[in-house]
Amino acid sequence: MIPELTTQLTSEDPDVRRAAIEQLQYNEPDLATVPIVVQMLMDGSPGVRDAAANTLRGWKNAQVAGAIAPLITHRQAVVRNLAGELLVFMGRDAVDCLYPYCHVNDVDTQKFAIDVLGLIQDPAVAPHLFRVMENKDDNVAYAGVEALGNCRVPEAVEKLKDLYTRREILRHVIIESLGKIGSRDSLEFLFQHFYDDDPLIRFAVLEALGAVGDDAVIPTLIQFADQQKEPNLRRMALQSLVELIKKSGVLPTFPGGFENNLCELVNEDHGAQYPWAVEALMWFTGDDVSAALGTALGANPALDEQLANYFYREPDKAFAAALANLATHDDPPLVVLQLVYNALSQFNTKIYNNLLLTVSYEDFDRLVEFVERQWYNPDPEMRRFVLDNLFKVDGDRAMDHLQEMANDTEPWNKMHAIELVETIDDPRIPGLLAMLAGDEDELVRDMAVAQLQRRQGAGVMMPELN
Repeated sequence: MIPELTTQLTSEDPDVRRAAIEQLQYNEPDLATVPIVVQMLMDGSPGVRDAAANTLRGWKNAQVAGAIAPLITHRQAVVRNLAGELLVFMGRDAVDCLYPYCHVNDVDTQKFAIDVLGLIQDPAVAPHLFRVMENKDDNVAYAGVEALGNCRVPEAVEKLKDLYTRREILRHVIIESLGKIGSRDSLEFLFQHFYDDDPLIRFAVLEALGAVGDDAVIPTLIQFADQQKEPNLRRMALQSLVELIKKSGVLPTFPGGFENNLCELVNEDHGAQYPWAVEALMWFTGDDVSAALGTALGANPALDEQLANYFYREPDKAFAAALANLATHDDPPLVVLQLVYNALSQFNTKIYNNLLLTVSYEDFDRLVEFVERQWYNPDPEMRRFVLDNLFKVDGDRAMDHLQEMANDTEPWNKMHAIELVETIDDPRIPGLLAMLAGDEDELVRDMAVAQLQRRQGAGVMMPELN
């Protein structure tokens, strides 16, 4: 099989080369096949390179890692980076074959090999990294310090603190690594440099405190964030503060107006870049808070459920948020539609119970009309969703569309129409059910007949069925 596949691997057609690589993955890796597949990592076709990478992942072992390692010196970045990704995937199997590349003459290769070791995150490489971080080349030493942090080596704390006093250019990455390691000794050292004159050091300290800090750090971060004028430092303090509060599970006491710091961040990008700020803002209440959170609806799908729960608890604010969102979006996200429907349903209950409505009837009608317009969305699930909610707030409008749903070509939509009218009393419904009782789909017919019989049993006048 190998001679035949070798011929296919030299084909001018990349699809043939890719198919040959995919066949090789079913062979056991050996001295013949591994070099062939590694060679294809340098192929000009992305599809062939991907197929070779997938085959090598399936063969994961030290021999395969050793064959890949020389490619980290390749002059083409796409090949070099692919080799690095594969070596990280190989994990501990790749550690030994990377050591020699940490001491070659080419600084870029040294740094790349050290970076890969750091991403493998095997604490056993610590003695090797201790030597690397003392390298005279700042870039290589920087990579060694960063790798120690990524590997989270507790034994590195004292060595890093000592290096901090000797290599000023490495101080910022030393702080970062101490934060990743996260020991108690790291925390005390970080606090010593909390107000360092260098803003880069202060930023690194603030970031590290989010990882290594505890409850005792929270009051300091609250005060710092509330008084800090430099935007980047304030943002980093807020982010670390939020991380620590979530870790503790207990909300602290905030100074008055503290939420404005979070509102400012959320208003900047609607939570797309700083989702943690959106989460934290939900700890607060107020019109400014709701307005800022309203802008975040749909910007980050991972937060939409939390935002929906926040607004469901406060329908008045939900209504305002929905109006504001509709004013700025021609095609609002689904979470906004859900919010609209929920608000309309709650307000409709107030209307029928003669309770005070805190929004204008004009705005109420505007949202109902918006809901109705979504009926023309081609997504059948959306149309079912719209009809469900129209029945909650405006039965007459819903009935206008019910006949369209009953005439749909999709049986599930017809059955949905039958389910919707189960508890609705309208003189048009028996005729609609009679029509569906003659439908070509058996399930639709059975459901329609069953509901007609229930209505007849309840004394409702029924049309005659053919």
